[in-house]
Amino acid sequence: RRVFLTDYEDKSLRKLKCFGVLLAADVIYSNELTTSFLNKVVQILSICREDAKLIMTIEKRYNFTLPELCTTCREYDFFFSHVQVEGDIEECQQRGAAAAAAEAAGA
Repeated sequence: RRVFLTDYEDKSLRKLKCFGVLLAADVIYSNELTTSFLNKVVQILSICREDAKLIMTIEKRYNFTLPELCTTCREYDFFFSHVQVEGDIEECQQRGAAAAAAEAAGA
């Protein structure tokens, strides 16, 4: 059964005790939203099983910014400055790039 975070009010989050995996995709758009998202994840993980994990995908978006006068990934960098990643980020990025290349070659 799929459960969407927006389906729950704070008082109903207790029902998540049996969950061991949280999935999220493409959730990083702004630092303010990222902070809200991470606060909610921390709240949910404190309710879920002790060994629960968050598995998510994120796209590294490059944007031209006026303060730097160049392309940056400020939201991506902000996100990773606030989380602990299990495993090697570079290895995960390489596996993702290899999977995308294999998919493109098969298309």
